[in-house]
Amino acid sequence: MGRFKTFLSRLVQPLSEEQIRAAVIREADHILADVEWRFAQARQLEAGLPIGARQATAEDMNNLRHYLTGYTVTNNMNTSGTVTPGSIRWQALHIVYAGVDYTIADGGSLLKYHYFVKPASGNTATLTSSDTKPTLGQDDLLVFINNGGVATVAATDGAASLPGVVADGAVDTGALADNAVTGTKVANSGIGANKLATGAINLAAQFGSKVVATAAIADNAVQSLQLNAGAVTAGKIGSGAVNNANLFTAGVVDSNAVAAGAVSPTKLNILSHTLY
Repeated sequence: MGRFKTFLSRLVQPLSEEQIRAAVIREADHILADVEWRFAQARQLEAGLPIGARQATAEDMNNLRHYLTGYTVTNNMNTSGTVTPGSIRWQALHIVYAGVDYTIADGGSLLKYHYFVKPASGNTATLTSSDTKPTLGQDDLLVFINNGGVATVAATDGAASLPGVVADGAVDTGALADNAVTGTKVANSGIGANKLATGAINLAAQFGSKVVATAAIADNAVQSLQLNAGAVTAGKIGSGAVNNANLFTAGVVDSNAVAAGAVSPTKLNILSHTLY
């Protein structure tokens, strides 16, 4: 038996005092903090005194507002207390709502949104987590937002205006100040053709020099109505560009279109008869 104990002692290395202290703090610190908070709260209650003669606490409230009490939230740590980049951990969380003190199960998650859904009965609950903004009922509450391992307590005053808290479709034009949306806030290719009204872009000042390249013009986009009379000059017509029979309709070239002396003998078939 003695040899077995000696063998085990060699396998299991004793923990240092510092390691034991760190483990106790990691696992029990939030419990001690919660006990201290509730002890201080109990002293303030002073049994037998009416509410008017003592400090009111969240548990005294019976209204349709959520109150968070006695909790800790730790960045970059998972639910078991292991350092985990990107995760958050919550402990000893209580939510007081409509006069009921709900005890929330300890937890942690790598997901972004963590919210309270009021249970149909009882006074215990577990936060629901997701990577998409939740659709909340009037009795529910978005509690934490995980920003890559750093927790934001969305339920507290002052955090409700964060972009991650605002519900989809909640920001209308009246909520945006003039000139609030700048060029840096618009994604590349963020404004498609269907977002531009007909004739919306019509000033020369709206185009930089040579900004419209040939690749930006659709096939057949430039029609005769888009060209001013005389807009296409001789200098804009390439050499030999007008040389195809299908460019002329029958009878389009009459005597008025031919300059005097324009048809030289070399342009005539020498075997043809010319009568005049």
